[in-house]
Amino acid sequence: MSVEPSWSVTEVEPGGFAVAGEVDAHSAPMVADRLFGFDGTTLVLDLSGVTFIDSSGLRVIVQLHQRELEGGPVLEITRPSPAVGRLFEIGGFAGLLRISDDA
Repeated sequence: MSVEPSWSVTEVEPGGFAVAGEVDAHSAPMVADRLFGFDGTTLVLDLSGVTFIDSSGLRVIVQLHQRELEGGPVLEITRPSPAVGRLFEIGGFAGLLRISDDA
């Protein structure tokens, strides 16, 4: 019997990915593998489907941002779920990241 993953990363358009479910210590490394494989110019993450995110998930976002600062793809975050928005606010990242509520 297989267990369905509690997360997903789906490419919704070239350079655009929808992340959904729980991004935690278990799933964050796999989410990172999927997103760090992107080699385009702009990486757009729709986080509206994220139901839970912990520090491991936040670390993935921070690493993607650091990659941008080092000349990697521009990181754009769209429609952060309430869970993600709250973590960004608490962690002080809301002012550092490029975040949009637009689809």
